[in-house]
Amino acid sequence: MSYISFEDVTKEYQMGGEKVLAANGVSFEMEQGELAVVLGPSGAGKTTILNLLGGMDKVTSGKIVVGGKEITGLENGQVPGAADVTVYHAGTAIKDGKLVTNGGRVLGVTATGPRLTNALSHAYEAAEKISFEKLHKRSDIGLRALKALAEKQ
Repeated sequence: MSYISFEDVTKEYQMGGEKVLAANGVSFEMEQGELAVVLGPSGAGKTTILNLLGGMDKVTSGKIVVGGKEITGLENGQVPGAADVTVYHAGTAIKDGKLVTNGGRVLGVTATGPRLTNALSHAYEAAEKISFEKLHKRSDIGLRALKALAEKQ
């Protein structure tokens, strides 16, 4: 699996009442450590491609995958059997039919429950089922809310 993959990436901008096609069907792959030079005349889309790659802009269509480490423990993007849990995807993509990391903060796991303590515990239980290479899970989220509730009682 490539480290960087652009798959049929298109970027359109609105300028006044006109659509401007800044990138049209761009596809390429690069391995980690590989170097590339981006060449083209003014207006060819070089800056647009670099902005898309750096996450400073979003594609109109197509897919960009950076890093591409497979994420396991999810079905259809959610934790199976956890109806009270929602997984929000920020840095994920589908590559070769698999959910993979795509740079930055990858997932947010939230839950509902009759009490904040229940919701927090369900979210952390669900997060334990998710795995990918170089995963970092925060264990402090929700603690300020619990502390504030405890201080009010």
